[in-house]
Amino acid sequence: MYWILAALGSSAIFGWMNIADRILLSRHFPIVSVFFIWEGIFLASSGTTVLLIAGIPDSGEGILLAYLSGLIWGAGLMCVFLGFRIEEASRAVAIYQTFPVFVAILALIFLDEMLNAGQWMGILAVVVGAVIISFRGSLSSGLLRFNRALPVLVASSFLIAVGLLISKPALDLMPVYDVFMFRSLGMACIFFLFFRPAHLSGLRSSLKNKRVMGLFVLAELVGSNIALSLVLIATDLGPVSLVSSLMATRPLFVFAYSTFLSTPRLHVLDEPLKKEVLLQKSVAVAAIIGGVCMVSLW
Repeated sequence: MYWILAALGSSAIFGWMNIADRILLSRHFPIVSVFFIWEGIFLASSGTTVLLIAGIPDSGEGILLAYLSGLIWGAGLMCVFLGFRIEEASRAVAIYQTFPVFVAILALIFLDEMLNAGQWMGILAVVVGAVIISFRGSLSSGLLRFNRALPVLVASSFLIAVGLLISKPALDLMPVYDVFMFRSLGMACIFFLFFRPAHLSGLRSSLKNKRVMGLFVLAELVGSNIALSLVLIATDLGPVSLVSSLMATRPLFVFAYSTFLSTPRLHVLDEPLKKEVLLQKSVAVAAIIGGVCMVSLW
């Protein structure tokens, strides 16, 4: 039961974080590399803090797996952030949250697991949902096109699936906090690759903006640490397929948050609230969540 609550809690928190990331990237960070560097700083701070408290674990293999998981997961997050620059949060999250399908396919290839007819139907449902939410324009006018962020968001989904799979054997060798520590450091290394001396002025400028940094700290330091810890707890206590299934409810949370924040009274976001668009997103999110559940639970 606890792993179910942990997985759903992480999904809800990650959904809120995605909304915050969308606001930060679209309004406050014209140079995305500056955002990446701050992300790396926060991740490195978290990992180093745990390292100083807990010390270095004895399992060399566990350290390597956790660090590798972080490198791959960090690359996936980088792709997600790039997607947020050019796409609505509700659409972007729905596409990259298809990663449980990649988990199932990778398990089929590398772990000799079998997929039954129901799971293949689930994969088809996820693909259909991702295609539906990727379309922009009007069906009645015939002006339909795929959004520009689709390739990078699909790449993020695949990379996160690989990172999640690698974290499972690491958790078999080390406790949750050790895996969290080295995975955070691995993720930080990916974001630090974007550091250039020319970005120092951008870092100083964003640091002076208390409102921006407050939102960044609340989302990327506080929210991220809580959500990532809940993911590792859920993965440690429960089967990875079921955990990934519950984590796939994130598009539902993001859809609810973004719709609420785009209402005329709040107008924090500017996502369209036309009935046709809301219906499209609702059908796509339902297909993705339903398909992921079929893949993971059938």
